[in-house]
Amino acid sequence: MSELLLIISIVAVIKLLIEEAQRASIGVRIVHAVLFVLYIVWIHPICLNISKLSVDAWLASAESLQNITLAVIADLMLCLLLATANEVRKPDRRYIKYYGAGRAVAAVLHRAAPLLPPLLAWPALFYLRIELLFDLTGVSFIGVTATMAVCVAAIVVFAPQICNSLHFKAEMRKEMSILCSLFTLAAVVGAGVLTLENHVYGSPAIDPDTGILLAAIAAGAGGGYLIFNLKHRHSNKNNV
Repeated sequence: MSELLLIISIVAVIKLLIEEAQRASIGVRIVHAVLFVLYIVWIHPICLNISKLSVDAWLASAESLQNITLAVIADLMLCLLLATANEVRKPDRRYIKYYGAGRAVAAVLHRAAPLLPPLLAWPALFYLRIELLFDLTGVSFIGVTATMAVCVAAIVVFAPQICNSLHFKAEMRKEMSILCSLFTLAAVVGAGVLTLENHVYGSPAIDPDTGILLAAIAAGAGGGYLIFNLKHRHSNKNNV
């Protein structure tokens, strides 16, 4: 189960990069970077006093996975709002007169989606910090925290440049962020199925590696879709 949680955390960080690349305002990205750096510094003493085994056991419980599933669904909704925020018309007097004040408020909130950081990035960074603390024994704890904070800040601030260097266009970024959200949702639901608390008495036990295999298949299918889509767009440009 810990391997599956690690995969979910890594996907959440990749999704953080892709979603921050969709935010055109450098000011918003800098604010997000500062918030994430402060968060990493804040959880540093907490991670020192927590056992990774106890965290894995707590996250693997059925109740925790249900809460995580709700958080993933909320993050998916925020991801969809971010992907479609630029398509929403800015409300004006004519808009309010025609659609009403309620629709105008909903449009304003929809357009404000780029101001909010991804929800799953917070627990993902917490779990990755605990994982690094567990794996990098003997390494300076403060040094690892500082390095992690700098890397996350660089990812957030320079997300558009990183995605441009990887040839991730605007539409592809939206598709990849949605695919990452759907993959995370499927992985969390699959992890809930694999928990011992959800097994029916007398039914055969499910190997936890099955969840990792299913996650790998889903990741391969999503990657194949993106590669096919990228080649299709490239061929269309050449035919124009």
